[in-house]
Amino acid sequence: MVKNWILIISIFFVGCLTNKSTELVIPRDQFKEILIDIHKMELNHLDSVSILESVLANHNISYDLYKNTILFYSEEPSTMLDILYEVEDSVLD
Repeated sequence: MVKNWILIISIFFVGCLTNKSTELVIPRDQFKEILIDIHKMELNHLDSVSILESVLANHNISYDLYKNTILFYSEEPSTMLDILYEVEDSVLD
């Protein structure tokens, strides 16, 4: 259930992208931590936009860099799934 939710949110953000402006992406481990933080905050709050903004600010990551990272990993589905499985395992612990 958790992995489905994260995958749906990630696909939503990918759908909002128009192009990839740079090749810069968030390092895998930090990206995973961001997804974990987003999910944990979602459990307690309803406003997902402010949650995303808050988590990105806490990690000192711009929204554009986050979008580029989502796009990058959407082009590498096996890697994205590996990350999502790791997020799911972390959240369930």
